[in-house]
Amino acid sequence: MKILFKLFYILIPIFRIAQDSNQLLQIHNVSDIASMNNTSSPNEGNLVYVQSNDQIHYYDGSLWQAISSSGSSSGWSLSGNSVNSTDFLGSTNNIDFNLVTNGASRIIIKNTGRIALGTYIPTGIFEVKPVPGQDGFVVANNGNVGIDTDNPTQKLHVVGNILASGSITPDYVFEHYFEGESKLKTDYKLNSLEQTIEFAKKHKHLPSIPSAIEVEQKGGIILNKSVEQNLEKIEELHIYIYELSNELDYLLKLANE
Repeated sequence: MKILFKLFYILIPIFRIAQDSNQLLQIHNVSDIASMNNTSSPNEGNLVYVQSNDQIHYYDGSLWQAISSSGSSSGWSLSGNSVNSTDFLGSTNNIDFNLVTNGASRIIIKNTGRIALGTYIPTGIFEVKPVPGQDGFVVANNGNVGIDTDNPTQKLHVVGNILASGSITPDYVFEHYFEGESKLKTDYKLNSLEQTIEFAKKHKHLPSIPSAIEVEQKGGIILNKSVEQNLEKIEELHIYIYELSNELDYLLKLANE
């Protein structure tokens, strides 16, 4: 009896029973790939666990495909993947691609290619809503960018204040005028009104202000730098007015003597 039992135990792995057509989720345990490929008449969706490479495979109707494992050379691995130009992550049908964390939708790529964060229906090519129901950031269909508006009418349309850094306010103008030099900007020099006019006659723009050609060559202006330059000229105008006022007071004093 013991001999028969041992013989039966040895022969079972050899005469492997194929999956029945009604056993779609039955998982066979095989030793290697060759044993899996010898499975008789598998049905689409059948599962097999292969011991040699520690992988579960499913039958797609024509071939066995690996699902995943830490050492998988095919399929999608949670420890990183080596891909080629034909691999992709997404859908092949007309369904949105939804990334979910903690049971909540975070990023949706619509079947049209639009991308949404914090909303299910993006109004533009790309939209972010930090607070549901409130406007956030959007790239509209025409390429305009909106912040706190989902209908930007300009290339950049901002509803609210903009904080820019990287430049300084031109306190050096008054510092140089009243103290004779500026520690804030040591190379600054206040031109006289006559010098400024002569420069403008020759170059057709104010000193330290870029010309139209320079702006075009650089492709535009740096906004916070432009604000600093404009404030510098405004402060210089106040100094010119101050000096003219002093001269006027002196002339009036002479006229009244």
